[in-house]
Amino acid sequence: MGGSKGSGAKGKPGEQPAENPKGKGKLSGDQSAKKTKGKDNDQPADEKRPRLFDNWTGKTPVTLLNEHAQKSGWHRPDYNIQGRDTFRCTVRLSKHDIKTGTQTLHFTPTATTSTPETHTSAAIARHFAATYTLHRLLSTQKQMHLMLPPAHRTYWKELPHTNNTGDPFMAKLSHERSVQVRAAEREKRQRAIEEGREEDLLRPHERRRWEAMAEVTVSEANRQMAEEVVRTYAEWCGAGTVSNKELVQMGFNGAHVAEALEHTGSQGQALDWLLVHVPEGDLPSRLARQNVPAFVAHSPLKQQAVRRLAQMGFPTGLCAQMLEEATKQREEDSAEPLAAYLLWARLCGHPVPVFDGSAEQTVGEEVTVLEAIYMDERKVTHAGSRVVVELPTCCLEFWFPAGLRYPEDRPAVTVSGALPSYHKLNIAKMLYQTVQPTGFPIIFDTVSVACEMVPTWTAHPPRLAELMVSLIPKADKVPIDIMKRTAPKKRSKHRQETDIGELCEQFARLQANLRYQEMQRQRAQLPIWKHAQEIVGLVETAPVVVIAGATGCGKTTQVPQFLLDHSLKEGRDVRIVCTQPRRVSAISVARRVALEHSSTMVGYAVRGESQQTSDTRLLFCTTGVLLQMLADLDATHVVLDEVHERSVDSDLLLALLKPRIKSGLKVVLMSATMSDKFARYFGGAPIVKVPGRTFPVAEVFFEDFVRTVGADSVFGAGAANRALARLNSNEEWAGRTKRLIEVGLGERDAASVVQWEDQFAQPSNAYSIDYPMVKAIVEHIDQTAPKSESILIFMPGMAEILETTQILGATGVSVLPLHSMLSPQDQQLVFQPTKNSNRRKVIVATNIAETSITINDIGFVVDTGRVREIEHTNGVAQMVTRWCSRAAIVQRRGRAGRTKPGTCYHVYPKRLFAKAREFAVPEIQQTPLEQVCLRVRWLNSTQVLQTMLDPPPTEHVKKAEQLLVDIGACEKEELTAMGRLMAQIPADLRLAKMLILGALFGALEPTLKLVALMSLDRPLSPQSTGKDADALSDWLADLHLFNEYLGGNRGNGVSPVAAQEASRAIKHLRTSVERIGLGESQPRDVNELVLRALVFAGLSLNVARVTMPRHKYQAISGTVEVENEVPVFHTAGNNRVFIHPRSALFKVTKYPVPFVTFLAQHRGHNSDKVFLRDATVPGLLAVLMFGPPLSVDHKNKTVAAGKVAAVRAWPRVAVLVNQLRRLLDELLRRKLDDPANISIDGHPIVNAVLQLIQTDGR
Repeated sequence: MGGSKGSGAKGKPGEQPAENPKGKGKLSGDQSAKKTKGKDNDQPADEKRPRLFDNWTGKTPVTLLNEHAQKSGWHRPDYNIQGRDTFRCTVRLSKHDIKTGTQTLHFTPTATTSTPETHTSAAIARHFAATYTLHRLLSTQKQMHLMLPPAHRTYWKELPHTNNTGDPFMAKLSHERSVQVRAAEREKRQRAIEEGREEDLLRPHERRRWEAMAEVTVSEANRQMAEEVVRTYAEWCGAGTVSNKELVQMGFNGAHVAEALEHTGSQGQALDWLLVHVPEGDLPSRLARQNVPAFVAHSPLKQQAVRRLAQMGFPTGLCAQMLEEATKQREEDSAEPLAAYLLWARLCGHPVPVFDGSAEQTVGEEVTVLEAIYMDERKVTHAGSRVVVELPTCCLEFWFPAGLRYPEDRPAVTVSGALPSYHKLNIAKMLYQTVQPTGFPIIFDTVSVACEMVPTWTAHPPRLAELMVSLIPKADKVPIDIMKRTAPKKRSKHRQETDIGELCEQFARLQANLRYQEMQRQRAQLPIWKHAQEIVGLVETAPVVVIAGATGCGKTTQVPQFLLDHSLKEGRDVRIVCTQPRRVSAISVARRVALEHSSTMVGYAVRGESQQTSDTRLLFCTTGVLLQMLADLDATHVVLDEVHERSVDSDLLLALLKPRIKSGLKVVLMSATMSDKFARYFGGAPIVKVPGRTFPVAEVFFEDFVRTVGADSVFGAGAANRALARLNSNEEWAGRTKRLIEVGLGERDAASVVQWEDQFAQPSNAYSIDYPMVKAIVEHIDQTAPKSESILIFMPGMAEILETTQILGATGVSVLPLHSMLSPQDQQLVFQPTKNSNRRKVIVATNIAETSITINDIGFVVDTGRVREIEHTNGVAQMVTRWCSRAAIVQRRGRAGRTKPGTCYHVYPKRLFAKAREFAVPEIQQTPLEQVCLRVRWLNSTQVLQTMLDPPPTEHVKKAEQLLVDIGACEKEELTAMGRLMAQIPADLRLAKMLILGALFGALEPTLKLVALMSLDRPLSPQSTGKDADALSDWLADLHLFNEYLGGNRGNGVSPVAAQEASRAIKHLRTSVERIGLGESQPRDVNELVLRALVFAGLSLNVARVTMPRHKYQAISGTVEVENEVPVFHTAGNNRVFIHPRSALFKVTKYPVPFVTFLAQHRGHNSDKVFLRDATVPGLLAVLMFGPPLSVDHKNKTVAAGKVAAVRAWPRVAVLVNQLRRLLDELLRRKLDDPANISIDGHPIVNAVLQLIQTDGR
């Protein structure tokens, strides 16, 4: 090359290496230079060959490459030179490795701007090839190019940069492996596509997830049973019109798609219909089940027979059934012809003859004649009881079971071959209808008709419903359109009423009654009596009237009587409904009013109890009962008492009644703490303010009580000393103590009060109640006041009531509980005096005693300041304890001054009262709305929520509506039958769903117990002793403990208080179920899979996915997989959670199903971990049957129930489950609309669902 400088191989400066004169062969290193030494030495070097490197004294590229190879432990580089006039060279590097063997790398130089691909000599080509190889290996070394000759430096800089910094042989090996992996992935992807999965599930992450999904399997027997039920009740599906293009593209016959669309209402439903009705062998390949297991029989002979019969187009399950039937009459090796005859007879509707003749000789003669007629035209085969005649497109098989009187009785004619199953069945059926028996052999006639008509019959596919109708039981022919539901038949709830004229005469006679006159004089003493005419006049002229009556004014008992008396005097018919917030107040007020009115026109209706006659014109009830009555309400007046409590039912009633005032309904709102907001809600309704007739009530806050009796008496000297000593170490304590001293407490008393407040009276701690302090107050009253003055103690809930009654039991007082779980008879005991006049009556009550009831002998109120309210932050309604509002405190205080002066002891400091919220937060603003949305849909008033006094947030409403859809209560903005039933059960809708399904499946008793346990606000067993981990459910473990307790085992850790609450709830819930007509099913002996399925049905929206960590291995004379011990749980949104240590599932490491359902989530103390409490492992079929609406991906063969539970399933199985879900709801709808004539006990649909659930499909 021109301008090249430097030397060649080692030697004198300027000496050039020799070249291969032929330009061929391989030269290793500088071997060619050595070969030329000694030849023509006397000639000057520059005259022998052109110079390679002018004035270059450094190492040549070939030398540098040799050294790098030697240093790296590789073989000496090999150079392959090609060309004659111009030359090119490639380099081969090689390396031997013990594990991988000999590896080679090939490098072929590329041209650049200054360097061509070929060169004028082999030596030049060899050096440039060495430079190129060095660049490929060492381009990241910044100074490497400076070791090259100048021309090669230029070539080096012009070559593209590479990132090879490691061992090139290892890089090549890694590349080859990645190529192999990608090729395997492509092959696997292609195979998966052929199996029907789509590309979106074939990406690495999604594919792994698909393969890790649990697979739902259903046995052949269970599948056939379910398909039979679905086909039997196929007419219970609606109709519609949609496009069939996509279904045809999927591989279905166009005529069958059109038929499916006639029977269904959407493309998805049409696909479901096709998957159920199209024979298995005719399904498109990507929707067909892969690796279908063979029919499981007792012998290979039966398996082969079933397979041959199924090849004629008959369902596999039916073939097995007919073969079993034939085996009962024939030997196993001769049962197949009879089974074929039975199948054909069922298909064509042909009566099965008596097999007492013989056809062997006649058939043999006929076959001989046929062979002579057809000769080589078509093949005729006679094998035992079967004759096969081949046609161009199929084969006709004539069956002559032993004993058939042929030709008097016709043989069975079936079709085999490559035709679709529906064509085979249709040809057989059409031949039966076309070829009429004549008493002569008919094989020839049948073959002749088939040859002529089969092309026509196969050109027009049969209608599947008509073709398959004879292969399944007759369907119920009552036409039902579940997509266009008619309004349910409403049961008449109106009783026969007494004529208003008779009641007016009765009322007129009352005016002369001395007892009535005495009652009138007592009524006249009440403050509200003076406002009677004003109230009546306003009600006459205004649709809505607001009465703000102070406590004790008499509004609750008198206003309804004012309206009743006025109507009776005017001779007008009237029906007044007056609501109370609680059952006990409704009953007690009704009895008081009935006594005052001295007539039979006053009654009451509460949950589980009603007292009314044909004379009743004034009905007292709870707000919940009025909501249930609202659909058929025919009242003239509605009086809502205590509306200030702002319960969901109360606010909802206001919104539902508002549009009814236009039709003449009169509404009266009453409360002691009324705000103008209610009047404005009804367009400026008139307000009547009535002063109260209460007596003065002295208030004693906690610090006042301590000041009165002394800290040593209240806390003990030791505790008071410790409190006093702490003052010097805590500045905050010292400041609070100083403020108490300023209001009259001694330092010792003040320090003790501050110490007590920290434990029992913090705004954030409403759960801690000082029961000994309550006892001390009661004992102080008992020692200082007359025994005739009773004490009313307010506690937040029933558990606190029981605790208090036990503590006070030893103090010599007569303790009576008062709460909503008591029977009306037990509740009325609080109004009666004690039998022993020397024992003081002490009533321990919840806030049901806060309003509307008057206990005449109450002289003292002990208020703990707590209230139990519903909280829904965990997804299921639970009761929590909170500090009550000032309005509630005022109401409680007023209970002590109803009939005489009284005293109210507040078991909390005055500062806490000052910080309390003024009114209770409207329940509608802080509770999930699914229960409310269910109720308004039941009443067909879906828009009412936005017209409420305080409308709930729109996003809360949308969330609630979606939840109703997910839980199966609503579909397409209409209530399902399940939703209609749930709306009539006074329980959390999740628990209501459990009760409905439990009653449906004959498992009502265990379900009642489960629901009662789930509704408790405390654990059944606080110590969690004896929990059965094998039950795979905390609730079933609790059920076992509860059953043991009921059986007499009192030492298993069950809380007696919780057991009593559960027993009361069971009685309550049973009445509700019987009232809606679902108590008829006979009890069944269900297994734990069914009970776990029922738990899942209620909690199906709370699901966590269970996954196991990646496999770990340990080396023990090889690679051994280590068992995974810690499963991982994730909820919706892929949030990780943990099983609570107190759960029965805490130590479970192997889950048969990768899902758990749970009641609630709790954040651990001093931890960011979120724990699942009360978990249950459902069966896979339960997840699909009772979970959220299914999303079936027929192409990918996956089914999703909600956001967490996704499984693999053959599309036919997924469709069957979906169809059974619809049929189950339709059955419930029929039961609702016609309860007298529809029975659910033992219904085939119920049996099918129960069979799948209790076997989990196996």
